Parts: sequence; C-alpha cells; structure tokens
Amino acid sequence: MKILYITRKFPPSIGGMQSQSYGFYQALKEKEQIDLIAWGHSQIFLPIFIVKVILQIAFYVFIQKRAYNCIIFGDALLSPLGLLFKKTTHIPVICIAHGLDISFKFFLYQKVIANSIKKLDLIICVSRYTKNQCLNRGVLDSKIKVIPNAVRLEKNFSLSSKEKFRKSLEKKGIFIPENSKILLTVGRLIKRKGITEFIENVFAILNKEDANLVYLIVGTGREKKRILDAVNKQQIKDRVFLLGKVNKELLHYIYEFSDLFVMPNVSIENNPEGFGIVALEASINQVPVVAFDVDGISDAVKDGENGILIKEKDNRGFARAVSELLKDEKQRAELGRKAKVFVEKNYSWNVITDKYIKILEGVVNPVRKGGA
Repeated sequence: MKILYITRKFPPSIGGMQSQSYGFYQALKEKEQIDLIAWGHSQIFLPIFIVKVILQIAFYVFIQKRAYNCIIFGDALLSPLGLLFKKTTHIPVICIAHGLDISFKFFLYQKVIANSIKKLDLIICVSRYTKNQCLNRGVLDSKIKVIPNAVRLEKNFSLSSKEKFRKSLEKKGIFIPENSKILLTVGRLIKRKGITEFIENVFAILNKEDANLVYLIVGTGREKKRILDAVNKQQIKDRVFLLGKVNKELLHYIYEFSDLFVMPNVSIENNPEGFGIVALEASINQVPVVAFDVDGISDAVKDGENGILIKEKDNRGFARAVSELLKDEKQRAELGRKAKVFVEKNYSWNVITDKYIKILEGVVNPVRKGGA
C-alpha cells in the first residue's frame, strides 16, 4: 500500500500531537510505503504549510504520477484540504480526529470543518468521545472508526538510581525528603488539566492525612500563576513543585520514582481532552493512574487495568482512591505491573499501526478492484 501522510504537527515542534504524528509515521513506514509532508514549525505560519501541501501534492500526483492508495491528514483542521484533494485526485482521503480539532468553538471554523469531514472517505477518531463529537456534526457512523493513540515502548535506562533522581531535582532547587510518597502530573498547564482544582480540593484532603506526600508537576503553560497562587494559599510550597520542562532522562527518573500518576481533568466546553497519552506513558513506566472520567480519558485509562477512574468532580472519591493505593504498596505495585503489560498488549505502535493498516485496506481495496 502506498500512502501519503500530511500533518501540521511534527517535530522539531513539541507537543502531544507532534509526538503522535512522529510515532505514527515511523511505525507505519516500517510496514507500508509512505511519503510525508509535515510542518514542524509554529502554527502561526500555517498558511505557508498549506501552500506547500498544495504544490507538493500537485507535483507528486500530477507531475510525477505517484500512485497513492490513500491520503491521510493528521487532524481535522486540514480536512478542507482533504476534500479538495479527494475531488481533484480521486484518491481516498482519511482524516485522523483528536478532539479540539473537531470541537474548537468558532462559528466559521465549525461550519467549514463539519462540512468537510463528513464528505471524506473515513474519519479515524482517537477516542469514543471524539467519535461522538463527529457524529454530532453529521458524520455518518459508517465513516468513523476508533483507534486509540499509541505509546513507544521505551528501553530501560541502564543507569538509574534514586540518588540520580534526587540530584537532578536538587539542581532545580527541589529537595524531597527520603520517605516521601510522590504524586505526578505531566502535561501542559492549561485549565482543562484541573491542576489548580486538584490542589485546592483533593491535595488539601490528602495533605491532612499524610505529611510525607509530595506533588510534582511537569510542564509549562498559562495556568502556572493560578497553580502557584493555589500552592501559596494552601501554604504547601514545600510539598508541591512545578518543574517546568524537563529532559527525557530526568522525566524517566521522575516516572520511575513516582508512586501514582494523577489526571484531575475538568470538563471545559469545546476544549476537550481527546485522549490522554500521558496516561499510557505513566503506565509503561509501571505508575498506576488515578483520573477523573472526563472526555476521552476513558480510552486511555481502563479502570482496574492501568488505573482507577473516578466520577468527575468527586473530589473525595479521588482523594480516597489515591490514599488507599498509597497505603497499600503491594496493591499499587501489582497495578503498576499490570498497567505495563496492558499497555504493551493494547497500545504499542506495532499493535496500533496494524489496526490502521487493516482499516485502510478496507478503504483502498474497492479502489484497486475498480482499476484505479
């Protein structure tokens, strides 16, 4: 199968969609022929990329006469381009839908995107939540498939120790007591992550129960001030630490020595958590996840398999789940081991790309039989 993959989110720019696009491309090219048109720069210059896509596809298809079985667009924002090339090249066009790219609240955007995606050949959604968003916009159920995001199975670092972990944090001015229990959140510091509310409503409960509890937050974003205000108000500057961006090695150590990964997301209208890839990253590092059952998170966290799902806004239930796992080291370790196996079996790139290939063959085979 010959595939053309087009994505506006790709390294060297940084983010969840970028890492997914890169992982998808690398995994798929090991199994199929694939050409890539990618934009690894600021989205401010997206019009330049759109011109690049138009010129490059015209060159590949109409001048070089490359015979593609299908064209895949990396997210729904590019679906109008997909519709254009479906009509001009007569090649099947598939779009991957994530969440915010479907629900972004702007009248003209909604009108254009909804009109475009429902006319494409196939929409692959990363979660059931995203599928429902597509259905609400008139996409036929028969045109939608759900395939979750994937995670790379990291090779273990040969040299790793708690001493290295502590020294790395001490360089950032963070000193963690030896007998601390560590909670971890990784992601952009934005409102839907619910970090401020977690500190105010959940960590406040846990803090009264366990004086040795520490909360590490990895990431940057516009919610930083609100989070720091909550920390200062609760007078827990020695318990909650914002680490900002960290390198890959330090992040590995942080995962390795964290006890639980928390995802206290809140529902924000038209700004959903389409999936929650960090839940898989925690799981592959044997760190159980406790998460609110919000948006697409239930496609990344399976209750009892790689973590515990809590009804949204049930702060006491969230605190209780965290407290019980922290107190029961055997149960927590067993859930961590189970989480790693679960993710390896269901969310590795090898497994996920096989699902893509099977579905893509269902789209391109009728074209082959028709002689295209």
